[in-house]
Amino acid sequence: MGIEGNADYVLSFGEFTSLLRSKDISLEPEVQPYQEASLWGKNFAGSGGVANAVMECMRERGEDTTDIKLRACSGGKGMRHGATLLKIGKLPEDFIEGMACEGGCVGGPSKHKAENEIKKSRDSLLGRSRYQKSARQPEKLPDGSV
Repeated sequence: MGIEGNADYVLSFGEFTSLLRSKDISLEPEVQPYQEASLWGKNFAGSGGVANAVMECMRERGEDTTDIKLRACSGGKGMRHGATLLKIGKLPEDFIEGMACEGGCVGGPSKHKAENEIKKSRDSLLGRSRYQKSARQPEKLPDGSV
């Protein structure tokens, strides 16, 4: 069925969760003390995350970014507004990052929580993650570990 090499079927996150529940499978988070991704990489899927990661990369390479202005647009209304400002020549920013889902990809089309709950949960997880600035040079945590 379908095209060879392509997926014939997909499951949404909701369907996958229902399948796990029907088989009495419970997933638990696994603590991983070693984290190679920078905080910028961990924020990549949030609204403005890609643009902020690009800006951080430029700063790490010694580029002056003080005069570069970003606009993070998420959701249909936000993206439409940013595109309209650009089209009529009234966009004050230099760079637009548009994500179709409210709050970025972490909000997603198949979300099971409201945007404010997702943001609160994500911020809490990021607050407990290792705060290395870049993947190249991990910073030490207050306890001295990397």
